[in-house]
Amino acid sequence: MIVNFTKYSKIADDIFFKSMGRVENVVGLTIESVGPEAKLGDLCKVFPVDKELPPIMSEVVGFKSGRTLLMPYENTEGIGVGSTVENTGV
Repeated sequence: MIVNFTKYSKIADDIFFKSMGRVENVVGLTIESVGPEAKLGDLCKVFPVDKELPPIMSEVVGFKSGRTLLMPYENTEGIGVGSTVENTGV
């Protein structure tokens, strides 16, 4: 019997979960978070504590002492300790 793995290998590369983190500190324009799992240049959404405000796009610009350093592309209104960070995978 020959098994065709084509349809299985197609979904093997898909991601079925979101990589999330949490803001631990904001210094100037730099946002420090614990997580999400990311690499330099990844785009992340930072969700303000106030759920009424839209998420802020930011870029992973470095890592320091186990924290991810993010640089926002927009105004950081509503971002603070406890804000959720989601890696978009882009």
